[in-house]
Amino acid sequence: MDALVLFSPKEKILISGDAFWQNGFGVVFPELCEKDGFKFVRQTLSLIEGLAPAIVVPGHGPVFTQVQDSLKLAHQKLDHFEGKPLSHAKYASNVFIKFKLMQEQQMTVAALTSWALKCPVLLKTQEIFFPEYSFSQWLEHIVLDLSRKKSISVEQDLLLNI
Repeated sequence: MDALVLFSPKEKILISGDAFWQNGFGVVFPELCEKDGFKFVRQTLSLIEGLAPAIVVPGHGPVFTQVQDSLKLAHQKLDHFEGKPLSHAKYASNVFIKFKLMQEQQMTVAALTSWALKCPVLLKTQEIFFPEYSFSQWLEHIVLDLSRKKSISVEQDLLLNI
């Protein structure tokens, strides 16, 4: 919704921030509060298509030139999230926990839980999308999912960033 992209028409260079990455785009925060956000992502992707950049400098990941392939991937991801908002909520939850562990590098489960209980977006996401679980059960599912994906390591009560 509030994406800012910078484009140099002469060089055909796009600085896309979080609006567009080589493998898609970032978390769509309004959707986590049951507000429309996906339509704005679609508008931003259409704008980028119209600009036809040759080089993209994203907010995350390397600079890339396979713009059409990346736009196709971003549209597929958006279509998937629009059809399955729960999938987007799960993706976003994983991102939040992974980023916290990237910041801290290691945390006990108790420290992560304490932090998460003070994080409004996590509280709202669990309440709206995962009400069948208690907050601690839901957080445990996220940790297990990240561990299975080899994004983090779990050693007894210690969570380690990988």
